[in-house]
Amino acid sequence: TLVLECGTLLSKDLAETLRETLLRDLKSDVSEVRFDLSSTNDIDPIGLAFLASAKQHIEKHSTARVSFSPVSDDMRMVLRVTGIAQS
Repeated sequence: TLVLECGTLLSKDLAETLRETLLRDLKSDVSEVRFDLSSTNDIDPIGLAFLASAKQHIEKHSTARVSFSPVSDDMRMVLRVTGIAQS
């Protein structure tokens, strides 16, 4: 499992760091990519775009399952409304 910790604010700088980590560490033996949003209170537009594009990239280029966990109720709503996650 590859775990990406999204911090308290998923901003453009953190999104770029997470993107680099994802591209470097997403290997064929990774069965799950988990975005840890447990301490995330806010996501800026670039951070939101990163989550959407990262999910698409993972689904297109690997067999890994994408999950967002743990996640607060507010962030769960953001992910659901934007279509990034279903629940």
